[in-house]
Amino acid sequence: PGVRPSDVVDAVRNVALFAGLGVVWIATTRTRRLWPPVWRATAAGALVSLAVEVTQLTTPARFASVLDLGTNALGAFVGALGTA
Repeated sequence: PGVRPSDVVDAVRNVALFAGLGVVWIATTRTRRLWPPVWRATAAGALVSLAVEVTQLTTPARFASVLDLGTNALGAFVGALGTA
């Protein structure tokens, strides 16, 4: 499948949105270790995204996408790692 400009814009938007989750996760963690909270933030972003995508399966006006799940998890990871 081809990649349209709107797909790129959607991916950037997803990364930016979930990067905020990663930032907040790290800003509110009490541990000073690097990787455990980064992985937890990434997992939390992926789980929230999975819940949204599963919900979209039941909505005729929206489309679920594995790419959205991936870019959302990537955003949480980037935000968490960048803040840590």
